Amino acid sequence: MWFFHSLTDLFHNPTQEAHLQLFRIALGVACVVKFLGELVQGMWNFLAVGTYSRHELGQRRGPDAVALIAALHHPVTVLRLTAALALTLGPWPHAAAAVVTLGLAFELTYLYRFNTVYLMLCAACLMFAGAPGRGLSVTYAQSSANTFAQFLIVLITSQMYVNSAWIKARSPHFRSGLRVAQWIEAGAAVRPLLPRREYFYPAPLVRLLGSGSPRALRIGRPLAVLVIAIEALLPLGLLVPETRPWAVVVGICMHLCFWGLLPLMLAGFSLATTASYLLFAG
Repeated sequence: MWFFHSLTDLFHNPTQEAHLQLFRIALGVACVVKFLGELVQGMWNFLAVGTYSRHELGQRRGPDAVALIAALHHPVTVLRLTAALALTLGPWPHAAAAVVTLGLAFELTYLYRFNTVYLMLCAACLMFAGAPGRGLSVTYAQSSANTFAQFLIVLITSQMYVNSAWIKARSPHFRSGLRVAQWIEAGAAVRPLLPRREYFYPAPLVRLLGSGSPRALRIGRPLAVLVIAIEALLPLGLLVPETRPWAVVVGICMHLCFWGLLPLMLAGFSLATTASYLLFAG
C-alpha cells in the first residue's frame, strides 16, 4: 500500500502526478464555490458597523482586534477569491495556494468552521507539491514530485473522517437521531423566512425524519450509527485497492446527503473532500 510505503521510503516512491493536479483544480473550484456562496449569504457585510456579528467578535477579541479584522475583511475577501480562481487555472499554483491558505486562515480569526480548516490545510499541502500542474491540463507521469503533498492530504482527509466519527460517537444527541431530526425540522421551518432558498427539504423527508417523534428517532438512530461507521471505515476502504470503488461510491453518497442538509455551506467542502479520493489511489 503506497501510503504506508511512503513512510519507509521517505516519500521517494513514485505516484501518479495527474491525481494531485486534478485535485488542485478541484480544490480551486471548491474554494471559489465556498467564497461565492458566502457572498450570497451576506458575508460581505458580516463585520459591518452595527451588526451583531461585529459586536460579538468585539466581546471575544477586543475593540482593537475587531477594528483591524474588519479593515482587512473586504480586501482579503477579494484577494482570496482571485487566488482561488488562479489556483483553478494554475498559472502560479504555489503562490495561489499560499494566498488561499492565508485567506482561509484569516477567516478563522472571526468565524470558525471545520470545513474552512480542512480547505486551508489542503491548500497548504499543495505548496509542497513538486508538480502541481499548470492550467487545466494534467501530466500522467509517475514520479515522487507530489508524493509528500499527496501523503499529507490523504492523512488530513483520513484524520478528518476518523475525528468526525469519534465526535459523533461520543454525542448522545447525534447517536439518538435527534440532531438530524432537529436540523431538518428547523431548516424547513425557517425556509419561508429566508431571502434565498438555502434549504429545500422535501415534505416526505420532513415528515419522516424531521418531526422528532418516537417513530422519527427509531429511523434516525440507525442512520446516525451508519454514518459513524462509514466515516470511521471510509479511509481504510479508500486505501485498499479491492474496496476502493465501493468506498468512493459510499463516500460520494454520504456527502450528497450532507450537502443536502447544508447546501451553501458544504458545497465546496464536499467537492474538495470527494476529490481527495483520487489521491488515495497513489
